[in-house]
Amino acid sequence: MRFGSLWGAGFGSPDNHVLFFEPSIGTNGNLSIRAQAAAGFGNAFFGVYANTKRVGVLYLPEGEIVRGNFHAPVVSASLAILRHGTLSDYLMDRPARSYEAATSKRATLTWSWSPEILGTPDITWLTSWSLAGVLPSMLTLGQPITRGQLTATVTIDGAAVTVSVSNGGDPLASGTGTASSTITLTGTLSGAVTVGPSPVVASAPLLFRFPSKMEVLRGLTDPPTIVVATILFDNLDMNRWTELTDLAAGTYHYRLRTVSDTGEQGASGASVTAVIPGPPGAPTGLHYHSGNAAATVIHWTASPTVGATYRLYVQPIAADFMDMNIYTVVAAGSTSATLTAIVGYPGSVRILLRAVNGGVEEANLSFLNLEYDASGNYVPPRPNNPTFGNLVVLSGLTISLQGAYTPYGEKGTPTKLQLFSRSLTGSYDFTATPDAEGTLDAGTNVRLASISKTYLTAGWLYLTLKAATAAGVQSESYATEHLVYISDATVAAPTFTAEVSRG
Repeated sequence: MRFGSLWGAGFGSPDNHVLFFEPSIGTNGNLSIRAQAAAGFGNAFFGVYANTKRVGVLYLPEGEIVRGNFHAPVVSASLAILRHGTLSDYLMDRPARSYEAATSKRATLTWSWSPEILGTPDITWLTSWSLAGVLPSMLTLGQPITRGQLTATVTIDGAAVTVSVSNGGDPLASGTGTASSTITLTGTLSGAVTVGPSPVVASAPLLFRFPSKMEVLRGLTDPPTIVVATILFDNLDMNRWTELTDLAAGTYHYRLRTVSDTGEQGASGASVTAVIPGPPGAPTGLHYHSGNAAATVIHWTASPTVGATYRLYVQPIAADFMDMNIYTVVAAGSTSATLTAIVGYPGSVRILLRAVNGGVEEANLSFLNLEYDASGNYVPPRPNNPTFGNLVVLSGLTISLQGAYTPYGEKGTPTKLQLFSRSLTGSYDFTATPDAEGTLDAGTNVRLASISKTYLTAGWLYLTLKAATAAGVQSESYATEHLVYISDATVAAPTFTAEVSRG
């Protein structure tokens, strides 16, 4: 059974949301679920959907396997992440979407619709009303739906005057004071009202009007002036708007401006800022510093982007492809890291270090290859493989040749070329002392070295070359072999006859 988001992509690919999702559909219409969230989301609420309709919510603590039962006639079932964090998120019937992740390139604005009080109620002794926290769900809405009402009530108990605000008998706010004073209201709502000099026991409607629509203004400078979206009043306590497309990296300023149901345009609210992160500058100079396979220390020059952190990727020895699962995360400001427990040697690991800023990872491909020998010891960078510069010249048991080395893209810098030989049926021993060595010149495009060797006995030999650094680190491979026959045998005397010719 596949899992995925019904209403949006979620935080990245839906395949990354949960480790597994096993629904079991019973004949009595019950849906049983066994699931485990993927690491990295934290404790999260997931929506459970049957036939694309949400039938419940499943809370998945990170790393735990959870079972849940839901009553719903189903043909298919799926799981989609809703939101992370506190229990209040459970009440939000909105799935998380890809542009709400840390790497988002879209800004999202969230607001509550705030109404205005239309005039004062018929209780003329109550004036200067202020009420905060009034939501559409608290009101008895009329026509148009932007307008609704609550009930304001004044009561007198001796010298005390009580003002209360309610809806259908449900109290929302109240306060006590005396005539000719301002009474503070507290409760679900908060505010204040001025009581006249001669209050009476009475009730009357308190009228409200919500905006009919909200205009979103956006700009790269503050204050923004361009209207980029208009959202109609939807009779919900909270509304949210997200950019329809990704934004380029930069700092964006937003303001909201209300429009009444009679067409009056209100003043813009205060600006809010959204920073769309761009990729940070890449670190440079990644190199080996110390240690062997048990603990290898690498260094680099920090990213020029202040606050950038790092992700380290390691391709294991003998692996065909780079492992893009994060090996470790390195804190901002760091210029070193330690790789522990490298296994599989002898061989090489490939290392990739990338900077991350605001969840956005830059994409450099500056790999560092580290080689380890059979004992797990670090092998310094090897030079390139050499070639023969010219054919071997024989002089009895002495051979003379010229080797060539191209330094382009080299990791290690050689100082010499080494000559090795083997018999027709033998093999090279590159750990032994070479037959002879020649010092490389200081050429730029091609470096040359002359080598001479006098052998003790005649016979067939295969010859090859290796490049080597001053510390003795050899090239990984060797030059193409040359087969030669070495001999100092005396040439046999010729046999001939002589005749006298006629002149």
